[in-house]
Amino acid sequence: MDAKEEHVTVLAEKTPYQLEDYDVSATIYPTPCFSKHSSENEIGWINESEVGGNTINIGVAHGSLKGVAPDLNDEHFPMTREELDIPDINVWLLGHIHIPWPEKPSPSDKIMYSGIPEPEDMNCTHKGTALIIEFDKGGRKSVEVISTGGNYFDRKHLELHSSQDIQQFEEKIRTGNYQNCVCKLSISGSLDPEDYTRWHNEILPRLKEAFLYLKTDETNLRQKITKESLYEMYPEGSFPQELLSGFLENEDQKALETAFDLFKDIKDEN
Repeated sequence: MDAKEEHVTVLAEKTPYQLEDYDVSATIYPTPCFSKHSSENEIGWINESEVGGNTINIGVAHGSLKGVAPDLNDEHFPMTREELDIPDINVWLLGHIHIPWPEKPSPSDKIMYSGIPEPEDMNCTHKGTALIIEFDKGGRKSVEVISTGGNYFDRKHLELHSSQDIQQFEEKIRTGNYQNCVCKLSISGSLDPEDYTRWHNEILPRLKEAFLYLKTDETNLRQKITKESLYEMYPEGSFPQELLSGFLENEDQKALETAFDLFKDIKDEN
């Protein structure tokens, strides 16, 4: 609190905060939390206060709301809509969950979560949100959800089977804006040896430059098995070479890959 600037008010006490010094005709009724977890919320003091006057009255609380924010053990200052139905409180601004709720708030909504202004990990699928709430002189309000984050997280899946697939994906990334994106890219499929090498030596380095950070998972990406690669691994006329060549000639890709992996595992063990 010692580091706060003059335009910042820290709501550290259970007492009404008048906003007249900010030329705002409003009063904030905060419910500060003094522990990390609790099975009880902190809003009870407001019921004992005289809420009213000619200002907009704003309740501010942190915790879970039954039916909205998951709280399996009731340890996040759980609240109910009935508890928040306090006369003369015009709006409740809650914090706890990291997504805005309602997703599209209306003027009639009295309880709202704003979400978080900047996404924090892959589980956060939005780009950061905040609420702009305006009251007119008659106390009627309008609510707008705005995007506030600079960086964001994304998950993508890419299936590659040809140089055309590579070109289309690279074109999509090149024409988009991903400089602020932290992306986890899962890749599957099979590529000719030439395309497989080009993907790693040329394409992937360029893609990484297009993102703020790009992490790839190539567990399910492999080189296509060719007759040349079989001769490199197994002598002509050997059992593995003849069996795999048969699958290759019959274009039985699934059987070819299964047998190839089995022989490779046996070879690696020896």
